[in-house]
Amino acid sequence: MAFVDWSLIFVILAAAAAIQTWVGFGFGLVFLGGCTLLGLSDLKTLTLAISLLSLTNTTTALKGMTHHVQWRSLFWCLSAAVPGIAAGVWLLEHAQAYSAYIQLTLGVALAVSSLIIAFKPHASPQPSHDATFAATGALAGVMGGLFSTFGPPAAFLMYRQPLSLDAIRSTLQAMFFTSSILRVTLALALQSISPESWWLWLAGLPVVWLSTLAAKRYRLPLADAQLRRMVFVGLLLIGVSITLSSLKTIAF
Repeated sequence: MAFVDWSLIFVILAAAAAIQTWVGFGFGLVFLGGCTLLGLSDLKTLTLAISLLSLTNTTTALKGMTHHVQWRSLFWCLSAAVPGIAAGVWLLEHAQAYSAYIQLTLGVALAVSSLIIAFKPHASPQPSHDATFAATGALAGVMGGLFSTFGPPAAFLMYRQPLSLDAIRSTLQAMFFTSSILRVTLALALQSISPESWWLWLAGLPVVWLSTLAAKRYRLPLADAQLRRMVFVGLLLIGVSITLSSLKTIAF
C-alpha cells in the first residue's frame, strides 16, 4: 500500500471508532464502506481486520460499563448468530466469482443501515421475547460473517428495548466484542488469510485505541439525533455509490 492509502485508512479507522463509541454501533459499516468506496483493499482483507480491530474498540469502550450489559439478551442473540457467521464467512471465501454481487449487497446493506441510524426506533413498553433476539441474531450473524457488520439488526432491536442508553450501548458493544471473537475464529478455520490483514490490524491498533479513548472523553457538541443523522447521510452516500458502481460492473 502507498503512503496515501495508509493515511486514508487511518483517518477512516479513527472516524469509525469514534462513531461506534458515540452512537453504539457503526465501526464496521464506516470502515468497510469507506475503504471499499475508495478501493483501498479487498473485502476479505478488510473484514478480518475489522473483526480484529473491533476487539480493541469494544474492549476499550466496555471498560467500566459491563454492569449495564443485558446478559440474557446477549446470550439469545449470539446463540443464534453462530451458524449465520459461519455461512457468511464461507460465502466470502467461496463466492469470489460473484464478488460484484457481494459488493452490491454491501452497498444495499449500508444504505439500509443508514436508515436505522437516522431514525431511532421508539422503545416498546415491554422487552422483546427471547425468540426475537434469536431471530435478530441469526440475521446479524450472516451480515457479520460477510461484512463484519453485526450491528444494524442488533442495534435496531436494542434501541426498541425499554432500557437506558448506557444499557443499550453497553449490550451492543458486548455483542460486537463476542461476535468479533466468533468471526475471527471461524475465519481462521474457513478462510485463507492474507498477510495484509495482520499488518492492517497491527498498524490500526493504536489508532482505534486512541480514537476510542478520545471519543469516550469528548463528545461532539451535537444532540444524539443530530449526530445520528450526520452518520446517516455519510453512510447513505457511501452505500448508494457502492451500489451504483456494482450495478455498472454487473451490467458490463
